[in-house]
Amino acid sequence: MATNIENVKQKSTLKTWLTSQDNVEDIFFYDYPRRDQKDLREYLGRASEIIKLSAWETAIASAVFILEAIIPLMAEEHRIDFETKTPTEVLQIFYQKNLISLENRDTLSQGIALREAFMTKQETTQSNHDLAQRVLAIVANLFQTIANDD
Repeated sequence: MATNIENVKQKSTLKTWLTSQDNVEDIFFYDYPRRDQKDLREYLGRASEIIKLSAWETAIASAVFILEAIIPLMAEEHRIDFETKTPTEVLQIFYQKNLISLENRDTLSQGIALREAFMTKQETTQSNHDLAQRVLAIVANLFQTIANDD
């Protein structure tokens, strides 16, 4: 698996090539984190611990981070273009390809929106144990679909 620095170099080189083409509009890449499966397992455990501490927003933000690391793995496995799409757009494609249910897509989208409001916009958010638990359970289930035995 490529390291984060290698991913940045590849994206930079590709963007330079694409923008040098006369008829190509600016293309933006979503910066998906790249982590190995061992790290993701550990992060899932930590997110569960955060839920036990009643830090719902932090648990959801952690679960969304893990989701963003799972998206490239799932997308590559199913040959889905993802790098120029936001996580919410990729979730819609996963739903259209029957990789996730409508309910799971909506719950994960809600988690992403809450994370954005909480982390990026620093807004006061409303979340609870149930939402944090559901988001983490869906992310853990998605991880199990791509996890291979180490």
